[in-house]
Amino acid sequence: MKKLNISLLALVLALIMAVPALASDVTYPLVQEGEEITLDVVWGKAATSKPIADMKVVKDVQEISGVKFNVTEIPDDGYEEKRNLMIASGDLPDIFMEGVGMKGIINYKDQDVFIPVTELIDNHMPNLKAILDSHPEYRAAMVAPDGEIWGFPNIEEMYGLVCNQGILSINQDWLNKLGLEVPKTVEEFKECLIAFRDNDPNGNGQQDEIPFLPIEIFKTHRIYCGEEEPDAVFTSSSTGGEGASKHYIASLADYERVYTRGFEIFYGSPREVSIYALLPSYLEREGSSLVRMVDGLIRQGRGGGFYLYDHEKLLRDMASDVGKKILLGVSYALLDLAEEMTGRGSPPAEGWQAESLTGWSSPDTIVMETGGMKGRREEMSKARMHSILREAFGVPEIHSEYGMAELMSQAYSRGGGRFETPPWMRVAVRNLSDPFDVRHTGRGGINIIDLANLRSCAFVQTQDIGSVAADGGFTIDGRVARSDIRGCNLLVQ
Repeated sequence: MKKLNISLLALVLALIMAVPALASDVTYPLVQEGEEITLDVVWGKAATSKPIADMKVVKDVQEISGVKFNVTEIPDDGYEEKRNLMIASGDLPDIFMEGVGMKGIINYKDQDVFIPVTELIDNHMPNLKAILDSHPEYRAAMVAPDGEIWGFPNIEEMYGLVCNQGILSINQDWLNKLGLEVPKTVEEFKECLIAFRDNDPNGNGQQDEIPFLPIEIFKTHRIYCGEEEPDAVFTSSSTGGEGASKHYIASLADYERVYTRGFEIFYGSPREVSIYALLPSYLEREGSSLVRMVDGLIRQGRGGGFYLYDHEKLLRDMASDVGKKILLGVSYALLDLAEEMTGRGSPPAEGWQAESLTGWSSPDTIVMETGGMKGRREEMSKARMHSILREAFGVPEIHSEYGMAELMSQAYSRGGGRFETPPWMRVAVRNLSDPFDVRHTGRGGINIIDLANLRSCAFVQTQDIGSVAADGGFTIDGRVARSDIRGCNLLVQ
């Protein structure tokens, strides 16, 4: 194991990040004349990122410290497999730069692969420690269940502006037209965005340059402009161990009106429907917007309820309901139920009767998935999952719901994975290399305009990748590389 070199890197970064008061105690470069220290670095490279050797921060660290980096770049699409092979073989670099995540750390922490860095941060990195002390939510997101911190964070309060070169781009033509320089501070960036918004840099006579807010900002900032304290705070599921987003909801009554009207557009009055919900992972945490919506629709409807893991009772209740009904569930829970019903999974609980597996469905029964394996099952394509569910449940199509904590509104697919939006919601696509290149059709990163987000932000740049058709319908194809794992409609690309 190369623990010495990992610790040395930590000290290199610690000394470079040291407060000015320590400058008199430090002599640069750190490497003595005639000596050489080289650290092996493995980096999962996104297609849109520049080579790590070309990044200014990497050049500066090497120049100031005298420590050299020997970098192996692995394309994102094969990174996880090659990283796992390295760990299994014991052929480890000094540094894995990104691409491990909290879940990976937890899986390997007892195998003498990684070292905790808690003490290094507290004792040798005063600048980082000061940031974590002033933002306890950052430290909380970094701490593993064992109380240790197992890696150095990437903290950006204005996503992409400072550190992630190549992720945030800016339109030079727009800057030139408005006589602006490339922004170098958060305040300059803010003023630049305001100028883009107000001065028609694309020259089409329309105010359509409104910038979209990266969804990650909901994790680090209170995105709320209401005069009164919010009625509620919805949180994201943060499936991969990342910090949760927070969406401050000014009025729960408004939220109820939005989700009710959206449901009515695609499925008619909720008073005529029974919803049977399998949302165990959502019910087991607080702040779920999905649970709030489904609970409200159930209360308005004819019947139904939440069933956690009681599949037998769920099917018995559905069999006794002769009206229109929706079986709605997170993907892994529906797959678990499907395997039990077809005899491919765990055997049914003792006492199950054969008739409990039949009669639950009728011609007007709808099966709707909300996405999300939640780390409980192997990820699979949407097409494969829908095929399994159609066969098991005997329905012609699998419906889908698309929503997230940061949005008040939901989109629905009535088959084939093609989503439609209510009239106050629109979807666009952005060029992943230029977030200001936003188009109404095509394939790219998904941007959403949700006018129901009255007291937060109506223009949200998500981490989903998909395609938008000319009529506004859209599909979700996957996630931006190294983005957070999300619960709602999470499937592999």
